[in-house]
Amino acid sequence: MRRPTKLIAISALLLTIVGCGSTGAAESASSTPTGRAVVPLASLPETPVRGLAKGLSLPLDAYTYTPKDRYVWQVAIQNQWRTCMRRFGFTTFNPPAVSPNTVAANIDAGMGRRYGISDLDAAKTYGYHLPPIAPDPPDWTPAPGAEEAVFSGKGPELTAGTYRGRKVPKGGCRRETQAVYPMPDTPRALAAQGRAFAASRSDKKVVKAMAAWSSCMKTKGYKLADPFKAPALVMTSITAPTPSPEELNLATADVACKTRVHLIQVWHQAETALQQQEITRNAAALQEDRSHKEQATTKAVAGYLKGAPR
Repeated sequence: MRRPTKLIAISALLLTIVGCGSTGAAESASSTPTGRAVVPLASLPETPVRGLAKGLSLPLDAYTYTPKDRYVWQVAIQNQWRTCMRRFGFTTFNPPAVSPNTVAANIDAGMGRRYGISDLDAAKTYGYHLPPIAPDPPDWTPAPGAEEAVFSGKGPELTAGTYRGRKVPKGGCRRETQAVYPMPDTPRALAAQGRAFAASRSDKKVVKAMAAWSSCMKTKGYKLADPFKAPALVMTSITAPTPSPEELNLATADVACKTRVHLIQVWHQAETALQQQEITRNAAALQEDRSHKEQATTKAVAGYLKGAPR
């Protein structure tokens, strides 16, 4: 199923992370050593670019892995794969490139929907479905035989762990790459995000704004107390390839009422304050997470712009 048909998971624990911590490498490179185009880092979005959530970020974003960070990491991973495989003569090893549009897509699915859908134009067209910002990547596996053996580190094409007389890394080029670019672990920051979001739902101003949203929805014919429960009213149609008229009407009313009562702004302000409190209370532990994230991000940026270490 293609991306536009997927149901949005409107979750309190979405990683709505929007800033790139340390990007010390230059941003002017235009291509990798493999000839693939490199999108300048400055051109990649860090926050939603439309709707009620446009420009919104949260304090703990700096402590966790962002959609921009993830894209840079994925490109660096592929660069390292190709660098490793070239050592063994596989000069055409070429997995499908990650689309830079995934950054905007993940931001819109995260911060753009952290408090429920927030883009009126998208609601009118797609309802609660994800807009087709980035296509699903094609299925891909290494070519069977020697290429797969060197990539995975196992197969009859290897002799005592070597290929054509050259030692293959344990676990192949895939395992070698994992060691070069590990995904940073930020469990304390993620836990703090979850606590702050849960607490924000009980904030007096948020409760008042949500009640106002509920009253607005009632005038439009919908009995709802929680915007996260709105998609359930059209759940039977939301699995269809395209949204139903009922879904479009509900989603449009949902965003229109959020606009009228300023629900997104009120909720974001409350959560921002609660995240700041988390940072103050857990400064040392969160700083450790942030340091892990920034070290990994800085290394990935270098691999993104210049190709992987050889």
